[in-house]
Amino acid sequence: MQALAMLRYQLERYQTMKNGLMCQMLNAKIRRLEGSLNAIAGAH
Repeated sequence: MQALAMLRYQLERYQTMKNGLMCQMLNAKIRRLEGSLNAIAGAH
């Protein structure tokens, strides 16, 4: 969960700097991490 919060913080910083490429990359990482967390939660 801490990694997810860190990625969201970084995303916010890059959005402020108008860095679209990094925003897209971070959004992809966030979606991947959320998907894996959901899969783990669903397994329990």
